[in-house]
Amino acid sequence: MSLKTRIENHLNQFATAPFLFVGSGVSRRYLGLEDWEGLLRRYARDTGRPYEYYRATAGGDLPTVATEIARQFHQVWWDSSEFEVSREEYAVECKTETSALKVEISQYIKDQSEEFVDNPQLIAEVDALRNAVIDGVITTNWDLFLEDIFSEFRVFIGQDQLLFSEPQAIGEIYKIHGCCSLPNSLVLTHGDYDQFQGRNPYLAAKLLAVFVEHPVIFLGYSLNDPNIIAILRSIAVCLTTENINKLQDRLIFIQWDPEEPEFQLSATTVVAEGFNIPVVAVRTATLLPVFEALSSVHRRFPARLLRQLKEHVYDLVSTNDPKSKIFVQEIDAEADISELEVVFGVGSIERLRETGYRGFTREDVLRDLIFGERDYDPRRIVTDTLPTLLKGAKYVPVFKYLRGAGLLDDTGNPHGGDLDYRVVQAANAQKEKFDPPAYYTKKRDQVIQPGMGIAQMEAQRGAKDVIYYGALIDKQYLVKDELRDFLVRNYEFLEAANALDQTQYIKLVCLLDFIEFKQGV
Repeated sequence: MSLKTRIENHLNQFATAPFLFVGSGVSRRYLGLEDWEGLLRRYARDTGRPYEYYRATAGGDLPTVATEIARQFHQVWWDSSEFEVSREEYAVECKTETSALKVEISQYIKDQSEEFVDNPQLIAEVDALRNAVIDGVITTNWDLFLEDIFSEFRVFIGQDQLLFSEPQAIGEIYKIHGCCSLPNSLVLTHGDYDQFQGRNPYLAAKLLAVFVEHPVIFLGYSLNDPNIIAILRSIAVCLTTENINKLQDRLIFIQWDPEEPEFQLSATTVVAEGFNIPVVAVRTATLLPVFEALSSVHRRFPARLLRQLKEHVYDLVSTNDPKSKIFVQEIDAEADISELEVVFGVGSIERLRETGYRGFTREDVLRDLIFGERDYDPRRIVTDTLPTLLKGAKYVPVFKYLRGAGLLDDTGNPHGGDLDYRVVQAANAQKEKFDPPAYYTKKRDQVIQPGMGIAQMEAQRGAKDVIYYGALIDKQYLVKDELRDFLVRNYEFLEAANALDQTQYIKLVCLLDFIEFKQGV
């Protein structure tokens, strides 16, 4: 029996889709990033002392090594002309002695996040991972790889965002050690780890439901990783011995071993400071069958829709308003959500009447932009709809409504009105925001001939290539009427089973919004 079939059969015993718990091995594999020690070694050079000096001073304890390097790097960063440009841009981010190192690490990781390893086998694994049917991701990684793979998922950065929000445990990414998009959120130094460990019991309480309700697949970690052991112990403390034993089939460690001739799947135990936690261990030379098995998990609704549904159910049942009324309408996978008169079939009718435009979905505004069939009030869209949509989605058309509301100046920049900061951020986007992932950008010259436009590309290469490479067409050949015609005829991509196909189509809709209403071409 193949590894793909073994994992499929194992996952079929659960009523819920898996969560992924992702570690640094994934970043090294697909982005070519260094491990933690490698990153510290890179920046130790800037302090004038070798990395080995700091390692010896700290007795090999990496958080302490990071603390010592950060202290020396702080002075260099503020004084050296080498970092002058970086200081001008990020000085406001430097709030502590460790901030400068976090800023430079974050910028380096951001750049690396756009460059997938150029290896056909690894690219095939990444493409399979994009199609994985999962409920969410927990990660200690700082890079942006997972946001790119699961672009429709909502991201929670650091313990604070997770602890003081209402996550739905579906369609979400929990970056528990911070993210390069928020440099000061990185858990890097000894002080950062002390603070993280101090809050670990609260984090474990938040994650407990994930571990008892979902299978959890660990990628990029060793079985003795101290971060994982600490989290597993915090969760085990909350469970009885009987319930700890029930975790056996739910915790699945995938370990890459290039020397493994086929694969090994066995039951084993992780020892976490007094607790013996049973897990399933898999050793394999390729992760492709693992990701293919994940893509075969059956779910009727996409994770993004289920998360939004759960949010609205929570909104409804948490109100104490005795006048709330409930209206239930059947929905299924084929239903056009944009045509329903209530939010995802669940909601308070009186409340929806009060909120009005806040009940609109992203599909509503996408369809309006493509077909122009709705008579929406642009100012209401700007004030009521867009701030809500931009909380959970990266790609939302904004320029048509800002232009219609008279809130764009002649150069396409937002002005006037009390605009929500999310709308301002979206309106400040550049055209490159809608480019495809770096793997496709690298192949641009192989696909796009000189003078090629949307219609010619579709005729010669097909609609799929337009989805992935259309945004890279030279500006003078990117004709809005051709782009709109393509989007109208290929609307089915908005409901594509492949999440990346869907995201690339949405990017093209946002690109049409950009060139027609921001640039006014």
